[in-house]
Amino acid sequence: MAAKRRIAFDLNEFKKKYCLLQNIPNVFAYNLNVSESKYLPGTCKFYAELNPERTQLRRHPQTISSLRPKFDENMFNFKKINPNEQLMQITYNDIKVDMIINRSPLTPFHTLIIPDLNGEHAQHITIELELISEDYIYRLHPHMPTEAICFVVDKSDSEILLDVKIKQIYDFVMWLCENNFPHNIFMTKCINSINKLKIFIYYRQEFCVIKDLSYYNIAFCELSGYVPVGDKSLFDKLTEKDVIERIQNESGKISKNIYDYFNKKM
Repeated sequence: MAAKRRIAFDLNEFKKKYCLLQNIPNVFAYNLNVSESKYLPGTCKFYAELNPERTQLRRHPQTISSLRPKFDENMFNFKKINPNEQLMQITYNDIKVDMIINRSPLTPFHTLIIPDLNGEHAQHITIELELISEDYIYRLHPHMPTEAICFVVDKSDSEILLDVKIKQIYDFVMWLCENNFPHNIFMTKCINSINKLKIFIYYRQEFCVIKDLSYYNIAFCELSGYVPVGDKSLFDKLTEKDVIERIQNESGKISKNIYDYFNKKM
């Protein structure tokens, strides 16, 4: 089982190819140029960056109205990408997984991980925490401006425990889909332990129907404290209060059923 999980991945080769693609015309929508950045004063320490090219030149986001979407050949899908956007392909448990650039990057080496690229699949799947189940499932502290469940995966986990955690994450995400709860997934290393990975699952009551590209939208990076902004005047006057109000307005009131799930399931 352990050997089956190993993936051949050359990080230096990956970075080298990514940098080469930046010199090929029409591969990226723009050359990443974050001209200003700052931490917003306050208790949450939101980090904001001015990235006007992303606002102006990115592909317009599609509105999602269902967590059980059907594949639509006429809408954007990963079969339509430029072959130059593909960085490399790796094999995981006999599944071909492609790593492709994000044409409208937020950060250097911003990459999308796409299992079964040609399979015609629809797209769907430093913070204080409180333990809610087992010794590795947490929720955000109540004073935080949004809600999330956090699973912690440790490099020292046995194969059996890792399988248990992966199944718990999968079951929870599937439950969110079945109950039509919009959600975002964000993964990051722990600041105090490079051997631990935090997997945040943010959820909301309502779908974000209107995406105002002249402002900023609330998705997984904003919920995690990273706020890319495309307008200079907005960037200059942005405050923690503004971000919190937008998060709370877009996230909606969270159902108690979310926590009931862990009381019953775990």
